[in-house]
Amino acid sequence: LCHLYTGESLAEKIIDGLREYCYIGEKPPDLKELFPDGGDVIGLLEEALIKMPSRDDPNTILTALDQAAELLRQIYTNFRSLEELDRFTQQYGKTHPWAYEDLVRAYAKKKDWQKVFFWANQGLSSKTSKKKARNAILADYKAQAAQKLGDPVALSALWEAFDSEASLERYLALRKATKAQGQWDNYYPCLIQRLTHNVS
Repeated sequence: LCHLYTGESLAEKIIDGLREYCYIGEKPPDLKELFPDGGDVIGLLEEALIKMPSRDDPNTILTALDQAAELLRQIYTNFRSLEELDRFTQQYGKTHPWAYEDLVRAYAKKKDWQKVFFWANQGLSSKTSKKKARNAILADYKAQAAQKLGDPVALSALWEAFDSEASLERYLALRKATKAQGQWDNYYPCLIQRLTHNVS
């Protein structure tokens, strides 16, 4: 394909070629496998993929991204820096909400809690992610960053995470924090009401 096409046509042909794997039930090769050295073709792919908003289907599992989102994630994981992902998310986060999740994870590894808090908050306030699991993860990171920074919104972020996707871990974190701040009596009725929807 690289010998037959150039520019936008090349990017479209590669994307179409990778899409064919889905029709035959095969996992397409990763971009890193196809283009280990990166190069101009990655830039062409990035330009084409940015124009395709991610289909953030709330009924699919968190790791099940559509093709455009998956390929963009591969580009920013394997061929771009964290600073470039930061700039990408500033410009395109609302159409590609997976980027908020990747940013908070990356900044948390670097223990840059200001950035973690900022991007988790951006992702939650933009209301662009339809996946409850992603919003719960963003709220988890917001709460963690708020605790590290001594910000009083930590408690509300813990509740937001639990309310998005209730789990034992989130329940225990919220219980511990509310008891420590003398807020357990206020949150307990809300917790019980939320849990009754999930009893199995």
